[in-house]
Amino acid sequence: MCKKRLTILVLFCSITFFSVIDAANQATLRPPFNTVENQLPLPIETKNQQASLVLLPKPNFNSPATTNAQLPKPNFSITNLTSASQPQLAVTATHPLTQTQIDIPLPNLIATTPIHVKSALIQQPVFAITDKISAPFHQPTLIWSKKMSSGSVHQHLLLTPTLFKNLIVTVGDDGKISAAIDSNGQYQWSTQSWEPVTTSIVSGSNSVFAGTDGGRLLAYSPNEKKIIFKKQLSSTVLAAPVVDDKNVYVKTLDDHLYAFEQHNGHVLWAYSRAAPSLTNHQSSSPVIAGDKLVAGLASGRVVALTLAKGSVIWDQALAYAEGDSDIARMVDIDVDPVVGDARVFAVNIKGHLGVLRLDDGHELWSQEEGPVKGLAYAQQTLYLTKANGEVVALNPEFGTVKWHNDAYKGEQLTAPVIVGNDLVIANNDGKIYWLQQADGKQVNQLSIGNTVIAKPLLGTDAIYVQTLSGRVAKIV
Repeated sequence: MCKKRLTILVLFCSITFFSVIDAANQATLRPPFNTVENQLPLPIETKNQQASLVLLPKPNFNSPATTNAQLPKPNFSITNLTSASQPQLAVTATHPLTQTQIDIPLPNLIATTPIHVKSALIQQPVFAITDKISAPFHQPTLIWSKKMSSGSVHQHLLLTPTLFKNLIVTVGDDGKISAAIDSNGQYQWSTQSWEPVTTSIVSGSNSVFAGTDGGRLLAYSPNEKKIIFKKQLSSTVLAAPVVDDKNVYVKTLDDHLYAFEQHNGHVLWAYSRAAPSLTNHQSSSPVIAGDKLVAGLASGRVVALTLAKGSVIWDQALAYAEGDSDIARMVDIDVDPVVGDARVFAVNIKGHLGVLRLDDGHELWSQEEGPVKGLAYAQQTLYLTKANGEVVALNPEFGTVKWHNDAYKGEQLTAPVIVGNDLVIANNDGKIYWLQQADGKQVNQLSIGNTVIAKPLLGTDAIYVQTLSGRVAKIV
């Protein structure tokens, strides 16, 4: 009976495929598939089954060495469909031209039989079933991995690298700044700031910036290979600075905010608000939203300041301190707020999530989520990674759950990063996950083998991950 159903499914898939392939060829997909090396899995979904096919990209007919007579039959076979009773499902796929094999993990596969797809050579690898067309998902590749800094093994600081022109620049908690060529990871130079650095390093127009345990803002010029300025602030800096075209903005652990000119360190303005006597040893970075600087404070408040002068536009309490002890009364906003669709999303140390109107700070809604590791916003959806390893997508209008993924429960996840139509999340075992934004399903995974606690850095065409031990990995 199972084999009969599978035969019917294969026939139906073949008919559906040929009926849509002309229209699919007109679709614009990325990346372009113009050589046989570009072979990517495509998810195929039905009501009660999932499968995956790797379709044949169009060979280069302009090459004198390639003719129709020389091409093998354009059949693509997927074999070794494993039983649904096995916890780890996979297929082994063989490309008809290169004869290379790749293993593709698949959930909920219920048959064991080869599948053959026979068709004309396909220009755009699209497969459709029922009313759904699925585009290819990305196969991550590790380009290079190099030990670049001391990292933060003892303090467990959330340190990420930065891109500066053609360099990837990192810093360790010992204050050593190092640079490598972005394309291949080749070491270029390093310098010592001579004081412990406690934030990620951030690129400006002509300098990189970081905060220190002693409460200084450091500006270093990779071009001149020297410190441009050091500015003394009110207390330790644990939140990464943020920059615009001309200025750099920094927040200290005791709820002071500063704006400096990037090229000379001239102070433009300073803002302060009383901080609690006891705060968490973690701090959130402010976010630039148009002409505003929005910051979450240790006092549990969110403020919006003008970028130009630091004037208060609004000041809103996300939660109020309650309890008989200083620990019970902690309401620090220690996760970076995010802004999207004229809303500010912020969460405090206890997991109280609030959504404020960007214009005036009016609270639109709030709810309890439990401790949160990070937030991201895209496609009218708020994404959360939680301290217990859950990943959740919320409707920003009302806070209702769009989807929920508890496959990583018990893992220590980083904050999520938006990469195309995916969420990219790393964990404390050095695994990096790609989840579809639409439904939270994992589409890829890569392991770099070292503990990661800081969210990946998104570059132009790659992501970068810095491990706790100071190793940096480039992945495309």
